[in-house]
Amino acid sequence: MHGNSLSKISEIADLAPRDVYRKLDFIHERVREFTARREGDLRSVDWERYGRRFATDGQTLTLNWPNRKKWASVAVQHLCTAHANSGYIVLGHLQFDPTGDMERVEIDMAVNGDTTKARCMRRHGRLWTAAEFKKYLDDITAKVVLDPEIAADVDLGLQLPHEGGLVRQDIQQYAHPLMLRRMVSHSGCRFYFVEDGDAGLSKAFLAAFAPEVQAGRVDIATVAFDKYQVNDIREALWAQGRRDLRNDLGLSAHQLDSLPEKIFNEEVDREIVKRLAGHRLGTPFAWPYHTKSEPSRVVDLKTDRPELTTERCARLMRLATLRSVDSYFHKIRSNVRAASRPVSTPSNIAAPGIGISSTSQRF
Repeated sequence: MHGNSLSKISEIADLAPRDVYRKLDFIHERVREFTARREGDLRSVDWERYGRRFATDGQTLTLNWPNRKKWASVAVQHLCTAHANSGYIVLGHLQFDPTGDMERVEIDMAVNGDTTKARCMRRHGRLWTAAEFKKYLDDITAKVVLDPEIAADVDLGLQLPHEGGLVRQDIQQYAHPLMLRRMVSHSGCRFYFVEDGDAGLSKAFLAAFAPEVQAGRVDIATVAFDKYQVNDIREALWAQGRRDLRNDLGLSAHQLDSLPEKIFNEEVDREIVKRLAGHRLGTPFAWPYHTKSEPSRVVDLKTDRPELTTERCARLMRLATLRSVDSYFHKIRSNVRAASRPVSTPSNIAAPGIGISSTSQRF
């Protein structure tokens, strides 16, 4: 399926378009069944044994969302949490509810008087309304004109029917850590959650795990780094980071590479303890040793507190990384067309993403 339109897949497989959709529906149902079993199993995991660190990040998917006479790409957030040690995706949420009905929500809002209230005070504030979504589509498609070369492949009669609705992003960001809390709440061990530097996401985690944070059983940090740096610069920064680390430890390149992982981590922690001397409580910390995957990394420990020892703080700074979840996103972007980085198409330079988006909202 990679890189092919639904009409091309139908031609290659010699299947009617609706048969292709039925196969997609079958795969979709199997994935949902597996997810239900998986989430049930994770509630009984011995996290003390397998690791208590998690990384959470989001990416934007561009999906085709047909509107009868219009064909547009819609940005949908994909929020994931990965287990830091294994890289296993313990939780993933799309900004989409397949059971929701935006038109029904709009009717209920009118009946309950929600339309005159602030969004935070509405009874129905979780999904976009049909009118809000229509305005959004009208805004992003106002200047979209399909290129004649691809217009022949666009058959709106073959699109899936309008089912489900877009979830508001702040609701999605809060629901995600609540579900994660349900998975780990049975355990009495200490957890560490690292997120992308999205202010809304970190606030959602702090709110969802407020009792555990207050009891000192959960630490939360955000990580920011130069995601769009080119590979040559990443290589140069990594080499500089290794050189700085060798100088600080007084070791040669061979000696540094020969250190066992445990000893290496202890030595790094000692250096970070020195650098944390005089570091102001609750302020971001610039990691001094660049890595290729996260150049110019800055760690903001949201649960920094006076009773936290410098040694513990140094260890948390070292362990603050998004590598596990970013590795998953990289695999998705490399192999799933809908998750590729947005590109400009010949039909509209100002509307990136239309050329690489998925035809099905369910994707």
